[in-house]
Amino acid sequence: MLLIKFIKYSIVLFLLFIITGSSISIYSQDCAKNCIYFETTDFPELKPVIEEIKLYIGKNRSNLTPDCSRRLYYLLAVIYESMSQKDSAAYYMDLQYASGKLCSSDTAKIQAGLNAAGFQSRNFNLVKATRLVDSSLFWLRAHLKKEFINYNFEGATNLYAGIEDTIASTREIGGFSISKLSSTTQELFRKYYQTKANIYTNESNIPSARANFLLAYQFAKANSLDSTEGNILNNLGLLLTNEGYYQKAVSILNETMLLYEQQGNYASMPTALINLSYCYRKMKAYKEAENYAAKAVAISSKNGYKSFFCRASGFLARAYSLQNKFTEAERILRQSIDTARFYKNKIELCYNLRALAEIFLHQGTKIDEARNLAIESMNLAVEINDKSFLASIYCTLGNYYYLKGSYPLALDYTLKSTAISNVYNDAGEIEVANKQLADIYEASGNHREAIRYYKKYVQIKDSLLNREVTLQTQDLESKYNNQSKSLQIVRLEKDQKEKEIELREQNNRIKLFTLISFITLMGILFFVYLNRKLAAQKKQVETANGKLNDLTTLQNQLFRIIAHDLKSMVFPFNRAGRIMRSYFQKNDIANAAVYAEKLEENAVRISSTINNLLFWSVQQLDGFKPRKEQVLVRETVEEVLQPFYEMIRFKNIDIVNLLKNNDTIFIDKEAFQLIIRNIISNAVKFTEKASITIYSERMEKFYTIVIADCGIGMSQEKAKELMEKPLQQTTSGTRGEKGSGIGFSLIKKMVALNEGELFLESELEKGTTIRIQFKQDL
Repeated sequence: MLLIKFIKYSIVLFLLFIITGSSISIYSQDCAKNCIYFETTDFPELKPVIEEIKLYIGKNRSNLTPDCSRRLYYLLAVIYESMSQKDSAAYYMDLQYASGKLCSSDTAKIQAGLNAAGFQSRNFNLVKATRLVDSSLFWLRAHLKKEFINYNFEGATNLYAGIEDTIASTREIGGFSISKLSSTTQELFRKYYQTKANIYTNESNIPSARANFLLAYQFAKANSLDSTEGNILNNLGLLLTNEGYYQKAVSILNETMLLYEQQGNYASMPTALINLSYCYRKMKAYKEAENYAAKAVAISSKNGYKSFFCRASGFLARAYSLQNKFTEAERILRQSIDTARFYKNKIELCYNLRALAEIFLHQGTKIDEARNLAIESMNLAVEINDKSFLASIYCTLGNYYYLKGSYPLALDYTLKSTAISNVYNDAGEIEVANKQLADIYEASGNHREAIRYYKKYVQIKDSLLNREVTLQTQDLESKYNNQSKSLQIVRLEKDQKEKEIELREQNNRIKLFTLISFITLMGILFFVYLNRKLAAQKKQVETANGKLNDLTTLQNQLFRIIAHDLKSMVFPFNRAGRIMRSYFQKNDIANAAVYAEKLEENAVRISSTINNLLFWSVQQLDGFKPRKEQVLVRETVEEVLQPFYEMIRFKNIDIVNLLKNNDTIFIDKEAFQLIIRNIISNAVKFTEKASITIYSERMEKFYTIVIADCGIGMSQEKAKELMEKPLQQTTSGTRGEKGSGIGFSLIKKMVALNEGELFLESELEKGTTIRIQFKQDL
């Protein structure tokens, strides 16, 4: 009897165990399914989502798995953070971390720690953020140990210590190929390095931040399921922008935009466009800055991104104000401020209040209202704990008191701005603050301090320029490395030394003339060599004499042009040092700046002439053999345009670049750059207060690039003569600019060598249109 009862109870308990286990398994699956539903659904309003998630947690709290709790609490924290409710966000972020520690999976623990670390970093709780990252690293090491992976974290970071490291690096990281890792492990590495990079950024440890961003990018790039490449590159571009590497930042941000376009990621596009606008504004390319900011405003407005709309509006207004479009700038900013107030977006309200204050001060009107706006912005910056932005606000208040003549207060605020900018290594803000300090000391009669801070301002400005020049020089050295090996190195070095000794005895300061004289000497030796060889070849005397006459005529024309043009280009450099020193001794900074600008214009023209002569000499010595490749047309044209932006701004020229982003052409890249550079140079030279338009035409198997200016043009006779006899004496531009007469000859030659055709249309007082047509094997 007892045995029968025991058997009955055993059967009942067994059935209960099966039913309970099955229900737990089924509920676990249902829990995960609901998490995915909440995480992937696109909700137009946030508040109903919060209530729905809280209701779901309340009903099922006792049955929720630790991982489901972690995911749901994290989603609540993210939503509250997007609504600027930081206390609620912090509460749920702590709950998700606590739930993550209860998970059996190392992956869940790592995710929970990195989520919490990222939140603390964004709120500048850097000590707590670092502790959470270290905790995640412990579990990440344990995870790798279980998968028998030996990874060198310290060695991996050292691989990306320099600015010269590119995002295209393909080397192995940490001793193994990252492509062999599972997508889950790749994502953990990416999130770990990205979180570390953000912490280093907030700590102003820029080299470490840059290295960790590059590592995060490598892991994201290797993972086909990871779509964060663009966001990482965007952060890297912003980091380089704050360091003053504007050209490098533009290159990375353009690649970011390509990734966003491929992914259809319109939500992230405004940030990249805003950063591009900032870079071009710092490079004083204000029209480009306006265009990128306008695109960001359009995308944000179309898709309802209120926060991005406010941010982009501020950047668009700043670009307008720098072009003296103050009415439009004020209208856009006031609309943006009203939007930020309505949605209680304190961050964007803080930024745009200061931007409007800056515009009023720049315009010199409503400066008392500007002070009130700046103070409100300062209070908001303190409230949201944005310490780095306080530097900009202090600089604005310093400018206000400078305009009001309250120099002690102006000095106090501007020095505060400099101190904060130095902590965050904000090169652009440091430059502005030092210039403002020089102006304040000058106005208050302290000329010694004014000169000291002006020198600091010039040094910072020069250092930023030198960074760009260094990066461009590295790129040029890489591009021309293969070509330089084919030149006659021994003879070039010997003649260069002889010419340097001769020029040093005459004038050590004219170093650029060394290269010009060297190239001229090479041309003379080349023609003498031909004459001697022709004398020994009697059987070919008639043909050789004809060629020799042509070469002699070309030589005479070239020397005459060089003698005429280079003399006018080099002459301003005579006694330049003594003149500049005289200006500084007299504290005549205004005239020194004007004289420096003139020297810079001559240097640009000499650089262009040297480039043309170098290509011409290579063609004459060894023959030019095109090395064709697929070239991105718009990107290459943008690179060529960069050196002209100062002259374009100076002559009030509007560049309209309508080339498509993805258009390519099969051509020798250096030859293509030379063609475009010379055409743009001529267009800028003969155009003022008008536009230059660049666009493309595609018809069947032909691809045509058109460059049309609205300059002074030329007569039909002059255009015909230029096409038939391109090597002739140059004419002066609208500002008396001088140039080399061999530019158009090189254009025709390079187009022909790349199997293209050149068409020229021009009319006096209406402008010139040049079409370059190439056959494409589509």
